[in-house]
Amino acid sequence: MPATPYPHTRQNLDRIHSWQLLRRVWLLTILAMLQVTSPALANHHPLATYCLTRIAQEPEAPAAAQPATEEPPQIAFRVEGERFQVVGSRDRLLLRRRDDPDPFSQALVPQREFRHIKALALGKDGWLWIDGGEIDYMAPLNLQQQPPTFGLPVALPELMRKPCVSLVWHFLKACMPAQSSYSTTLNRAFVTGHRVTLLGWSALTSFEIVAGKVNLLPTKFQGARFVTDIPHLNGSLLRGPGGEALFYDGISVIPLLVDFPERPADYVFVEWIVETFASGRTYLRDPGLIGVQPFLMELKAGPTLVPIPLSEKWLNCHAICACGW
Repeated sequence: MPATPYPHTRQNLDRIHSWQLLRRVWLLTILAMLQVTSPALANHHPLATYCLTRIAQEPEAPAAAQPATEEPPQIAFRVEGERFQVVGSRDRLLLRRRDDPDPFSQALVPQREFRHIKALALGKDGWLWIDGGEIDYMAPLNLQQQPPTFGLPVALPELMRKPCVSLVWHFLKACMPAQSSYSTTLNRAFVTGHRVTLLGWSALTSFEIVAGKVNLLPTKFQGARFVTDIPHLNGSLLRGPGGEALFYDGISVIPLLVDFPERPADYVFVEWIVETFASGRTYLRDPGLIGVQPFLMELKAGPTLVPIPLSEKWLNCHAICACGW
């Protein structure tokens, strides 16, 4: 099972990254202005150089952007009955015996600026997924050896959340990297984002990473993103580039189509919310149908979506659990 990222860390890091991004954009703007205005200012004012230096001074980062101190992520496992633990410490993986605080092995997983690991997950095949502050990795863990050892970590493809304006912006680290997700059911990682291009053109790309091997998702499903695992159907839900619901069993990507007579003629199933219960039953709900006719769609073997018409009391329901389903 994947480790749960410790609370507030992703939010704090995103806030810090956003602040640094704004600061870099501000500096780029100032530099561009200086290229245009500095000759004229230099000719008309003897203190031009001094004044421009004062303008370019960096403001202090807001106090709210400081990361909170939290427990590092860790994974516990057994090899021949002996307990071991992998701990994410700054930009390193530490391997230690469960009752010994001193690691007997470690592996480096370098980051760009934030030496931080947010979450870990250990697959059945011994591959470890590392959710880094900026760069994610997969690293082999030899569980057939006593004690276990790390193999060489493999960095996941470098993609950006949004198209990077140019290679210059990427060089200045002004573009926010995309983060990967891990599927426990399919035992692989997924990452979707934009490749860095010379002139900042959009290049949305989706990869899956299985045992350290990087594969492109099928062309027609480029832009799809992992949503959640559906263990009882041995697959995962993906959200397609247009918002469509997709089911992936590790071999085929299957669009989930729903057909019921009450839906509007021009209705397309692209807005949906998924809710899964401990029993394994999974429902998809389309908020776009509220006010027309409330429907739940249960995901069943096939895979197929079975529409469930609801009574009037469900009309204003915002969550299945809240309405006693």
